[in-house]
Amino acid sequence: MEGNLIKNGILFSGKKLKKLETKKELTELKGSIIKEEELMAFFQQDREKLNYNWIISKKELDDQKSEIINKEREIQDSKENHIMSINLYNQRFYFLRKFF
Repeated sequence: MEGNLIKNGILFSGKKLKKLETKKELTELKGSIIKEEELMAFFQQDREKLNYNWIISKKELDDQKSEIINKEREIQDSKENHIMSINLYNQRFYFLRKFF
């Protein structure tokens, strides 16, 4: 009785045995699909978290770069203003020295 299976006191053979094995394999495959979908959802969520953190970090970096550029402009303006002030005082001093 090769190729026969007794389950719960019932003898399965031929097509019935093949059908039973196919159902068992189908159940296993469905379980495997569910596990794969759960893993896919987990990794998708992890990917979204990483992407969100990357976007936030990039925005913070851009903000910091903008602040640095603004500070450099302020420094340059201050230097130019200082040079103009020195030149103005030099002109006044020269004028006063020449006049008196």
